[in-house]
Amino acid sequence: MLGAAIIVFGLAIVAGPGLLSGDAQTLIGDVMFVAAGLMWALFTALTRKWNIAPLPATAVVSVISALIYVPWFLGTQGLDRLAALPATELMMLVLLQGVLSGVVSIIAFTRAVQILGAGRTAVFPAIVPVVAILIGIPVAHEIPTPLQWIGVAVVLVGLLSIMGIVRWPGQLRLANQTSS
Repeated sequence: MLGAAIIVFGLAIVAGPGLLSGDAQTLIGDVMFVAAGLMWALFTALTRKWNIAPLPATAVVSVISALIYVPWFLGTQGLDRLAALPATELMMLVLLQGVLSGVVSIIAFTRAVQILGAGRTAVFPAIVPVVAILIGIPVAHEIPTPLQWIGVAVVLVGLLSIMGIVRWPGQLRLANQTSS
């Protein structure tokens, strides 16, 4: 619980300035991110509860997503935007967003739930903002603010705490009391 609280605190440090200085669109984006996190948590818990294998879970997610997203995309965007893309860029999008993000990541995540359990696996999506900040340095040339660096460090300490790599003094005493 302490590790999870540390992660939430670190994420608040990372997102805090944007929350306080952003406009209505920023708030909508933050709400969407929280909603996505809740959906991943539900997916994680149900995957574990129902003991679904990675490939069937991925197939179900992909089919349901396509049934919802494809009609919406075609109705609001049409095929013109996709047809206007160069073939190499379109293939790169299919590979990165379709295959890696849409299939491989769900298979890997579902397998992690099987191996690590729902509770431990559920922590890892919390590092997405940290990874995005770090990838943003070389890809988008966005240098994190000092406050964001502090938030990144706090999130990583929380993650290491949950993994048992960082231990707090109270944890040892509590572990000794429960084993007696």
